[in-house]
Amino acid sequence: MTARLACLAAVGVMLASLSLPTPGTPIVGIPVGLEGDPGSVVAPMLTSDAGHAAFAVGPGRYAILLPSVQTLAVPAVARIEVGRTVLTSAPILPGHGRGRAYFMGPDGRRLVAVVPNGGGRIRVTLTEAASGPRPWTPAIPRSQEIRP
Repeated sequence: MTARLACLAAVGVMLASLSLPTPGTPIVGIPVGLEGDPGSVVAPMLTSDAGHAAFAVGPGRYAILLPSVQTLAVPAVARIEVGRTVLTSAPILPGHGRGRAYFMGPDGRRLVAVVPNGGGRIRVTLTEAASGPRPWTPAIPRSQEIRP
């Protein structure tokens, strides 16, 4: 009887884990965009099956954003790559605020990718947040720059 209960409990845990999102799971089909300095917007791209969106851009400074935070269904984090530099954003909660939501660093500063002369590539990977998401915060004047 005890073995049967243990087996049923194990199956229940397995089924529950299949239906719940897990941290690091790619978020598919969410528009991610860039805002260049001063104020030019790079057309948003939908995240792929792996949660990726890649942008080929000219030199400059670019803030990474969600054009519409309402498109999120789960808390999300972004991994941002410019050259060999990689940063991970603070979590953004789904549906908080209206319109754009900028990715922030853990220190509360807006993440800004700096692309050197000659241009380059910015790759964003959107995944589900691990735990303890912080509420989304509107743009903060300070910025954390990432350079290749």
